[in-house]
Formats: sequence, structure tokens, C-alpha cells
Amino acid sequence: MIYMQVALQALAELSRKLYVDHLPGGQWKHFTDEMKGKVSGTQKHNTFAEPAFIYLDQLLRKKPNVPVLASEAYLMFSANRTHTWLHEKDEHLKKHLIERQCVMLKEYDLTFSEGNHKNHERKHKEAVALSIEKNEGS
Repeated sequence: MIYMQVALQALAELSRKLYVDHLPGGQWKHFTDEMKGKVSGTQKHNTFAEPAFIYLDQLLRKKPNVPVLASEAYLMFSANRTHTWLHEKDEHLKKHLIERQCVMLKEYDLTFSEGNHKNHERKHKEAVALSIEKNEGS
């Protein structure tokens, strides 16, 4: 009997900690219809994210030096079942779509590379400035 009482007290304390926002005085106590509308489309599980993380983990283990852009493209190609969709198209349209994507990839790759280079250069300048300030203060 005493064990049951201790267990229930522990469960009550845990519930207070976990659901503090939903208890009287919590931020979600007065959940309005407008708020319900905003979150009604939210998934109640993570069945899409988990396989994506598993697939990305496998990809990075097999190909640790794969660029971020390539791994994202590989993941999206698989997740969206692009191969199946593309296989259903006729040969002329397939060729056109692939050629168009190759051109777009080159443009996107240039933009992506320039952005990374500028970001890296900015971080390097900030690190040098911080180092100079630190050395002048010493």
C-alpha cells in the first residue's frame, strides 16, 4: 500500500513538471479556437523525419565526404520517389527534364558556392578582428 502511495506521489510530481504549461496558470490553459486552427495541420508524430534522419545517417556513413548539397538532393530524390515519377514520363520529356535540371544545377551550384565562400570569408575576418582585439587588450 505504501509503495502505491509513493508511486502515485512521484507520478503526480512528474506530471506537474511535464504539463506545467497546461495546468491552471500555465501558458496553454486558455487555448483559443484561433490557436487550435493554427496547429490543426501539425503532425502528431515524426514518421516523416525519422526515416529521413536514418537515410541521411546511412548516406554519411557510406560517403562521409559527400557535399551537403549532394546529400540533400540524394535524400529528396529518394523521399519524393522522383525515380518512379520520372520513369512514368515518355522518353522525350525525360530527356528535356534532365537537361533542364542539369542547367539549373550548374546555376544553383554557383550561387551555393559563392554564398559559402562569402560566409566563410566573413567568419574568417570576424575571427581575425576578434584575435586582434584580444591581443591588443593583453
